[in-house]
Amino acid sequence: MTPLRRALLTVFLVSLVIFVCVPILFVLITSFNAKGIFPIRSGYEFSLQWYRGLPANFFRGFKISLIVGCASTLIAIGPGIMAAFAIARGSFRGKQLLGNIFLSPLVLPLIVLGVSFYRYFTLVSDFTGLPLLDSYWGLILAHAGFTWAYVIRAVVAGLENFDLELEHAAADLGAGLWYRLLHVTLPTIRPSIIGGVIFAFLISFDDVPVSLFLYGSETTPLPIELMNYMEDQIDPYITAMSTLTVAFSVALMLVVERTIGMRRLVGLPEEA
Repeated sequence: MTPLRRALLTVFLVSLVIFVCVPILFVLITSFNAKGIFPIRSGYEFSLQWYRGLPANFFRGFKISLIVGCASTLIAIGPGIMAAFAIARGSFRGKQLLGNIFLSPLVLPLIVLGVSFYRYFTLVSDFTGLPLLDSYWGLILAHAGFTWAYVIRAVVAGLENFDLELEHAAADLGAGLWYRLLHVTLPTIRPSIIGGVIFAFLISFDDVPVSLFLYGSETTPLPIELMNYMEDQIDPYITAMSTLTVAFSVALMLVVERTIGMRRLVGLPEEA
């Protein structure tokens, strides 16, 4: 690589890092500013007052988002893995169409899915009396209905890169179908499964378009709480809660790094 290209690449990468990181740094800095959310205009004075006075509904929303994210992800894991095997290894008529349907939440606007789930749950509630609107179960089922696509996509990628010779070797040694699945295939593609689970949880935790049509007064996720709060006022309470959410995401990534490693999660080779 020529010095000019190297310099241009360096400038591009630095600019990209600045573009991504500056908004997050702004949120972090303003969350500790006693004089408000505009430090350039009003000045800066370090304080923890915005963290000490966080509205209780923010923490309630965080709890709701956590419950819905965990529950919907747990529901999505099993069907997502089975659908991934059907897409990656199945040989039946309509396989391509079925795969496109399963993965459609990755490309469809989530607000369309939100409207669809709202109308569907309304009909189900009218005919069965099940309280799917303004309830935990409605949010959980709706989130599982679109986050499972992230599990499918990650597991399909793992299966496509899986060495089938490992299964053949296990079969030659007398291992049955289920033994090969549980002790060879699934452990080998575990990073892909964990990656899909993490993405599914984060998408659910941060969701607004789908939750917007289904939440109730007692089931308001954190993103909706923040959005409703910002309709009336904008102050460092927003940035303080956002900073705590970022810290939660970073902690989650550290757990992943400690358990399976970020490089394995994204499919990069291990460092020598």
